[in-house]
Amino acid sequence: MLPHWKPEQCKMVVTVNPRNNYIYVRVDPGTPSAWRKQPYYDQLRGWAKENLENGIHVIVYVGNVATLILPNQDVLLGSPGQIDRISVRKNFGPGHATYDVTLVPGGVADL
Repeated sequence: MLPHWKPEQCKMVVTVNPRNNYIYVRVDPGTPSAWRKQPYYDQLRGWAKENLENGIHVIVYVGNVATLILPNQDVLLGSPGQIDRISVRKNFGPGHATYDVTLVPGGVADL
């Protein structure tokens, strides 16, 4: 782990869920914008870009509020509870791609 990713410095804890391989980032509620600071935000976007085609998502939690990080946008998921998976459809448009996101409810994945 790089020193700047140590939780006491970055104010976040990063884990990978063994069931779905999603990357979860839990942000210290006392520093809710920590994930949007550099170099963290660019790294989160990089992870999203590297893993999206494999169905692995980067989800940031501040308290119970989740945000899905995509290569060029962030999608507020709210407080989704438990989900089996997230469906992301890529749309091609002028300039860059956009994404449609759907939560698939269930009770398998731990968030």
